[in-house]
Amino acid sequence: MIEAPLNQLTVIQGGPGTGKTAIALHRVSWLLYNHDELDAEDVLVVGPNSTFVRYIEDLLPDLGDDVAHLAIGDFRPDIRPRPQVRGRESENVAALKGDVRMAGLLAWALMQGVERPSAVKAWEAQVNGRTYTFDGAGLVAAVDDALQAGTYQQARLRLCGWFRTECSRNGTWVDEQDPMALTGQIMPEMTAAALVQRVLNRADELQGVSAGNFTAEDLRQMWREPRPSAQERWTLADMFLLDEADELINGSPQRYRHIVVDEVQDLSPMQLRALARRSHGSMTVVGDIAQSTGLWSRDDWDDLLCHLPDRLPVGWHELRYGYRVPRQIHELAASLAPDVAPGVEPPQPVREADEEPFWCELDEQAFAAQLAKRVVHHLDDDLGVGVVCPASRRQAVEAALTDARIDWGDADRAELDADTTVVSPENAKGLEFDVTVVVDPTGILKNDDGNRGDRLLYVALTRATQRLDVISIAPQPASASPENSPRRVVGAEQAENTETPPPTAVSVEPVTAADALQRQVVGLIVDDIMGRLSLIAPHLWQPVLDEVAARLGRTRSDTSSS
Repeated sequence: MIEAPLNQLTVIQGGPGTGKTAIALHRVSWLLYNHDELDAEDVLVVGPNSTFVRYIEDLLPDLGDDVAHLAIGDFRPDIRPRPQVRGRESENVAALKGDVRMAGLLAWALMQGVERPSAVKAWEAQVNGRTYTFDGAGLVAAVDDALQAGTYQQARLRLCGWFRTECSRNGTWVDEQDPMALTGQIMPEMTAAALVQRVLNRADELQGVSAGNFTAEDLRQMWREPRPSAQERWTLADMFLLDEADELINGSPQRYRHIVVDEVQDLSPMQLRALARRSHGSMTVVGDIAQSTGLWSRDDWDDLLCHLPDRLPVGWHELRYGYRVPRQIHELAASLAPDVAPGVEPPQPVREADEEPFWCELDEQAFAAQLAKRVVHHLDDDLGVGVVCPASRRQAVEAALTDARIDWGDADRAELDADTTVVSPENAKGLEFDVTVVVDPTGILKNDDGNRGDRLLYVALTRATQRLDVISIAPQPASASPENSPRRVVGAEQAENTETPPPTAVSVEPVTAADALQRQVVGLIVDDIMGRLSLIAPHLWQPVLDEVAARLGRTRSDTSSS
């Protein structure tokens, strides 16, 4: 894989800890060393966020190479004035803007600004007090020819040349600027910002193209109040629309001889198109479909590769062995794998952990003390700790660490120098820690943002290189008190942890961490099913469940027979 040919699209699928990032970076070094025509400035490495980019950007210099790095969230199109991200929008709107259909909508909107003269009558125009008249049929042919030139700006220049030739031939050319002024009446000057604003600010005028493309509701959601371009509250999703618009108008931006994209599985079609137009075709893309989350979570690579350059052959590689995640931790995470990505074979671990994963279930009052105790325990063993928690627990986790006087860094802000790091499941991708403490796995599974909670939990569980702790927070009834709240402890430190915290009763059960995780997942699904059944009459509950069981049986039979 490292020595694969330069002139191809190299695809590397690899589960957690398989070394896909290291392979991609070593491939960059190998290519630079073995291809004299390739310089460091010809290579771009793209990561999912600034945390990840900071994590890897020191690796290539260690290998002797200094190439450009870019977090996809820091992407800005090459236009002037340089746009800044000042606005925010709903996930629904961001998803619409990331859809590949936006490319067609922008192209259509650009052409809507082009005047189509009549071929059966003369075309007249006023320029600086002078009247110009041209044959309609000839102008129509000139416009059609100009639109074949490539970009919109090239079309304007070609049409301007036609006007200049006609004015010279007819002896009507008075001013050097007149041909371009005439061109502007057919093809007005356009900027990327103006074109994107035409789409976003004038949705009511675009509803005629909604059939087979965007619905009126889609356009209504994307609409926003018009404002001057300098005051526009651009969002991150807008950056890729601006880039698409700039290519339509001015052509391709600076291209790289080779682009590496890590965690590529989460990028939107419009983000992929932005990277593709910066590539001569040679790319190395690495990712894991089982870790594909966010607005564009995918179940196969075909949905992704169709947006990348197809000028060169594709080299496909799948990594089979996991070198980072120990077997015990991998088996716990793999209990999710059949549902996380049915078509992806989990990697085979080659390492053993010194101890089994630790799992405990605590009430709201007890979890903070236990979290602090576990972190201190690992720090005393000179191990770095990553604490992964959902947004709903973030404040409580930070308070617990601060109250225990544990120095910690915020990985979501690229703070990776502390011995203890707090990170969201979304930003944990690609990171690794000696010890990972996963707080509230049910909260990660539920994921209020509509993300793939099962895959986010899979990501969280597979960040550890040595030890894994899972602290589950038990649902507490309104009548519960600290004296009768449940607490279950499973794992290597079982005896020690049955003694803390004192106010809480302890119940140790003969259950593995994998069993505990399965119970969490099953309970969440049962809650969802019960919520749905509550919407229908009770006498229909059993027929619904019987039909579900029958369909699942048929699906299982079809799968086994195939």
